[in-house]
Amino acid sequence: MYKKPKEFGTNFRNGIYYELTQSEGVIRGVARAVDLNQLAAPPDDLSVPPFQEYDIEPIELNNRGYPRLEIR
Repeated sequence: MYKKPKEFGTNFRNGIYYELTQSEGVIRGVARAVDLNQLAAPPDDLSVPPFQEYDIEPIELNNRGYPRLEIR
């Protein structure tokens, strides 16, 4: 969840979701915006990812503390 320093309280609309790819044994991710309210209840089908392509929005990466991640 992303919050500006002057904001108080929880607003799950401001979720951060990392879109992951794997290549040559390295997992890389780029931050995307999602509405975390969708996780309030488990889905009927647990084999389906919690967010679909149309739920994930691009964000301004320069304004994030962790715009990208890499797992080796």
